[in-house]
Amino acid sequence: MQADTAPRTDLELIRLVKDYGASLAVAGIDLKIAAGSYCCLLGPSGCGKTSTLRMIAGHEEPTEGSIVLGGREITHLSPAERGTAMMFQSYALFPHLSVLDNVAFSARMKGAAKAERHARAMELLKLVHMEPYAERLPAALSGGQQQRVALARSLAKRPKLLLLDEPLGALDKQLREHMQFEIKALHERLGITVVYVTHDQGEALTMSDRIAVFNDGRIQQLARHDHRAGGDGGERRVLDAVVVVFDPDQHAHFATPSALSLPTSSSTSATLTPAWRLAGSVTLTTVRRGATSTP
Repeated sequence: MQADTAPRTDLELIRLVKDYGASLAVAGIDLKIAAGSYCCLLGPSGCGKTSTLRMIAGHEEPTEGSIVLGGREITHLSPAERGTAMMFQSYALFPHLSVLDNVAFSARMKGAAKAERHARAMELLKLVHMEPYAERLPAALSGGQQQRVALARSLAKRPKLLLLDEPLGALDKQLREHMQFEIKALHERLGITVVYVTHDQGEALTMSDRIAVFNDGRIQQLARHDHRAGGDGGERRVLDAVVVVFDPDQHAHFATPSALSLPTSSSTSATLTPAWRLAGSVTLTTVRRGATSTP
């Protein structure tokens, strides 16, 4: 009998729904993310990606559906019981605590001895190149340095799953690009599963090995960002020319290059042909140079 070589699914969302009453934020999505993956949830504001991340973290209660992590259902567990860690865009560092004590805070809450928790915190600060700043307060750090401290604090819990909610959004372009590579290198070194929310297509391509494109609370496309064949759960390979078009109301539309009148320059605007025509020109962003079906 041939052994099953399929990757173990580390995270599974099953018919997940979040209904706020006035709006349906997440409309019954299914998603499987294998252990060790770096999966980006990509889409415009209000598409459901952050609500999905917050449900995984335990900060929002699903209206319907299930969340399974490492074979264990965690749908109704508290954030502390899930084995996850979430890093927010604002970093949420304690202003009155030193860098070292910020990173050691979760161990302190669990009753760990001071020497033990500080030793672990210093290991993590070394990992993110912040060891020399251990005694500083957050106010004395730059935005990029605060981001590194927040990342170290997230890892202090030894999570099975790291959840990142647009953590680079407050950084300038140069620093943001630098931190993209640092976070990706850290992911590869630790082998941890990462789910990363962003509206930045370039960021998704730089950092992820899988991309789930969200729109109106649904996953419109799930694709690998590499050259491996096959996929799971209906996943498509990303090929040579996928484009996503956001109309003025921030709804996403999907098309192959033949459906668009593309500019010859690197301009970010394009005019849709009749089958895709909206009012005038729309913003064009390349998710991956590949092909996909239209919705």
